[in-house]
Amino acid sequence: MNVIEAAMYIGASVGDTDEDIKKRWREAASRWHPDRGGDHEAMQTINAARDYLLSMSRAARMQQKKWFVRQVGEIFAKVCDAMDMWEARVTARASVTNNATPAQPSVTYKRRAAAWETRNADKVREQTRARVKAHRDRDPDAYKAYMREYMRKRRERATP
Repeated sequence: MNVIEAAMYIGASVGDTDEDIKKRWREAASRWHPDRGGDHEAMQTINAARDYLLSMSRAARMQQKKWFVRQVGEIFAKVCDAMDMWEARVTARASVTNNATPAQPSVTYKRRAAAWETRNADKVREQTRARVKAHRDRDPDAYKAYMREYMRKRRERATP
């Protein structure tokens, strides 16, 4: 279990204070407690998530979240040009969380994601530009090699 999964289980944010985490845990526990018709395994998961989040400081949680987001971003960048956008996101998240088979999204969710990307094309473009700039600044030689390979693949796809 990582920080993002633990926060998701109890409905908290990674940056929440310990009091907020306890409050969210109480809300989730009241819903999933076996005495109230909930599931015993779900309650164990919620308790484990609470213990995991409270075992580390807020700064440590945020640092682990940053690491997780960076890992997903790197994997997403590698997979993105070979797959469509949704499959790349799901594959990146699954490889970091060690899920063997990621859940396939519904058609409705794919449409919503596509609509969001259409509405926020400028934001997506700006985020991509910033990610490319950071990559280029970090290692210019690796960036040049990556762009050569990317353009070669793009030319191969363009030729029938």
